Amino acid sequence: MCANITESRRQISFNEEIEFSGIVVSEPKFTDNSQRFSFELAPPHAGRITVFVSRIPEYRLGDSLALNGTIEKQTDYPLPAAFFPDVISSGRGQLSGFTLLKSKLVDFKKLFISEFRRVLPPDSA
Repeated sequence: MCANITESRRQISFNEEIEFSGIVVSEPKFTDNSQRFSFELAPPHAGRITVFVSRIPEYRLGDSLALNGTIEKQTDYPLPAAFFPDVISSGRGQLSGFTLLKSKLVDFKKLFISEFRRVLPPDSA
């Protein structure tokens, strides 16, 4: 089944293999073998989805990605999702305003945590 949905100027093509691009707009969450993040689609597509990709390489808030895969409606997640799409290209996106601030805060948090791990014994970190 192939459907296009338009909600308040947001268009997402569901259940068909497409090439789509956009920006990572949330800090990735990691499991043993994957990572997931919110992804804001760029034109000609529009909207926000959850993307699940392999753990390596690690992506960051603000990364710009071009992907090829299928976007599916989800009952378990609030956003539609793309499960393990092919990553065609990646780079650092143009960040501005709140997203730039959030990206800098996430980078600072990671640095802070890595310093704790370096200085404190493993039981305390």
